[in-house]
Amino acid sequence: MDKETIMHVKLCSEEGETPLSVTCIGKRYWEPGESIGFQISNIYAVLYVKSGKGIVTQGSLEEIPLDSGSLFTLFPRIRFRFAADAENPLELCWILFQGDQCRNMLESIGISLEHFVVPNISERFIQPFYTECCLCNNEIDSMAALGRLLLLFGEIGQRQPEQYKKHRNRGDVVERVVYFIQNYYFFPLDMEMICDYIKYSRSYLSRLFNNELGMTIPQYVNQVRIWNAKKLLEETDEASAAQIHENNVKRVVRALEFYHLSGQKISEHNQRERQRESPYNFAYFVLNDVREQLYHRIGQRVDKMVADGLVEEVQKLKEMGFHKGMVSMQGLGYKE
Repeated sequence: MDKETIMHVKLCSEEGETPLSVTCIGKRYWEPGESIGFQISNIYAVLYVKSGKGIVTQGSLEEIPLDSGSLFTLFPRIRFRFAADAENPLELCWILFQGDQCRNMLESIGISLEHFVVPNISERFIQPFYTECCLCNNEIDSMAALGRLLLLFGEIGQRQPEQYKKHRNRGDVVERVVYFIQNYYFFPLDMEMICDYIKYSRSYLSRLFNNELGMTIPQYVNQVRIWNAKKLLEETDEASAAQIHENNVKRVVRALEFYHLSGQKISEHNQRERQRESPYNFAYFVLNDVREQLYHRIGQRVDKMVADGLVEEVQKLKEMGFHKGMVSMQGLGYKE
């Protein structure tokens, strides 16, 4: 399995508890009739059948057929086996994950040893793991992979019959926070609003959320907004969406603004501009100055901006609903 590994990420807990984290993402084709098992894993795994047919069994259950679009979950310390069809072999994608609250979270969305196969999951919930989360091995991609896993869990939870779901107190609280954010991310959410909805104190809710998901609530709000902006771009300008990474928020927002203001795709606009011959002959000049002098002038500018009412201006913008996640608030002075 190591040679097919695409990414390896791990988030550490500061509270002594292991939070939910993605540890490995991979995919491969299986030979006709090829099988694995019986084996025992020490980690949770979600496997997606991109194409083909096969069978899977886990624990003492009978074999369950797999078709394209099937998604099945393997539990640690439980023996399992799966095999590809002899005529229509499998193409499998997998996401390995871990955390102290994994079983509670899975049971809350209806995944258990008795019900671990979910049919007809759209590939659009799986593809982003390979197109957006595997560019490099850093904390941003770790968080992106974790966020995609949570969105996948949310989709599974909507499909599963209610009688399969076992809600636990702690897991249920985090699930309600995730649901609230995913449905109201387009509002200027803050901790006070979220805590008022969940009916828990800010300190307890922050600690609980961070322990279970490995990120803060504001970080998750920001990630949900980024994912939905990228999804909207995919629907309006597929070429730009393929070229712009979701973490490049300014370019994503710029492409969306261009489309909604002009009705044109920025990818087509840029292509036309590249084909035009410029009427100008450009010359580049680089100006240098003594570093201490530059620092002094920057300090003077900041002092003048504050004296001219920068703090009061930003406070008024916040009262009007503006927040630091907006592109218009990323200018010098505003974001600080």
